[in-house]
Amino acid sequence: VTGKNGNPDLNTKREALLGFFSSYWVSIMNTSFKHKGIRKCTWFSRDQGQRSVIDFIIVSDQFDSVLDVHVKKEAEMSTDHHLVVCNLRLPKAKKTCKTSRASSTYRIKQDKMGSAD
Repeated sequence: VTGKNGNPDLNTKREALLGFFSSYWVSIMNTSFKHKGIRKCTWFSRDQGQRSVIDFIIVSDQFDSVLDVHVKKEAEMSTDHHLVVCNLRLPKAKKTCKTSRASSTYRIKQDKMGSAD
């Protein structure tokens, strides 16, 4: 459910959340990639100076196209949350050929062909 780079401290709410996620075969991708702590914190309190990871990118365990998840502190929003960015590898679109050529038929008349003599 969580990656190897997650926060090891668990409270009862986090344990309940992890139990819920594991029963539905999903993973929290924020914890799968190694980043500095400042690039993981999604919430901050200016008054108390607290930070926390409370916004998540959650995907099915079968979905293996997540390349990176990180926090963009630079994004200006009127909230105490930071923008969580997920980079994905998308499958290439299949090319569909929509050209329809009418087959051409050529008839060769033997009497108009020159003789090889």
